[in-house]
Amino acid sequence: MRVLAALALGLFASASAAGPPARPVRIGGIEARLFYQTSGKLSDDLLARKEPFVGWNTVIGEGPVDDAASDLLVDVKLTGSGVDEQSVDDPLEIWVTDKAGKTLAKRTITNLLVPYQGALHNALWLRDVGCAGKLTFHARFRMQVKTAALSLDCGE
Repeated sequence: MRVLAALALGLFASASAAGPPARPVRIGGIEARLFYQTSGKLSDDLLARKEPFVGWNTVIGEGPVDDAASDLLVDVKLTGSGVDEQSVDDPLEIWVTDKAGKTLAKRTITNLLVPYQGALHNALWLRDVGCAGKLTFHARFRMQVKTAALSLDCGE
């Protein structure tokens, strides 16, 4: 009987000493950056600007941009548990649709190694979208879904 009591007490003590349970891997956010054609640099995250980004004639460098741009990098971040890195077999799906709902690009990423601190960045490159109009960025991981949108319009 003493053995069972000691065993039960030991299990209780080790469970409470283990600390809080690890947070699951989560979608940390979606970022979108223009690729500037003459400098070869990426813009800041257009989705994080204080003033909503309104792309107008970005292909010729007009509007709130630093340079001409036709291509866009979408970055979906997965955040870890804060306790230990995790090897994840579940797929991360990233896709972009236009205003009609047509899929312009899609990527499925598997065999992810998510760090315990910071984030794992996962990229999807979009070509020739400088005048694509409204773009919606989608990310799905396990039961989580996130979306974000911006417009890249052109005209006279």
